[in-house]
Amino acid sequence: MPVKAAEVLDQLGGRAPSVGDGVMAFSTTFPVEVALTASAPDATLRRTYRARQKGRATPLLLIADSLAGQGLVRALGPVDEKAAVREVPGEALAVILSRLVGMPRLSATRELAEELALDSYL
Repeated sequence: MPVKAAEVLDQLGGRAPSVGDGVMAFSTTFPVEVALTASAPDATLRRTYRARQKGRATPLLLIADSLAGQGLVRALGPVDEKAAVREVPGEALAVILSRLVGMPRLSATRELAEELALDSYL
């Protein structure tokens, strides 16, 4: 069964944010913050990323359901909003994120960025 972005975040212990920056839920249980937003075009995802990140030191991975559906999750980050918006199977993203537990922030950010860039999850 395909996994949606909200289900990935639920597995991470997501919670509702206290500010209205376009993020519906987020999790900081990993060295990288994972934030859920509504499905949207790339430009909107990039605006939401910038609004959420605001120069903070914690890397951010913004996720949303794919506009195409089919259990794909759109992912932007974790380095900055200029990266390509990737479409990743929700199950694969959950596995990738689970491997980050206990890693130092820099190592986790590099690992996540490399995994997303490789498209090895397809």
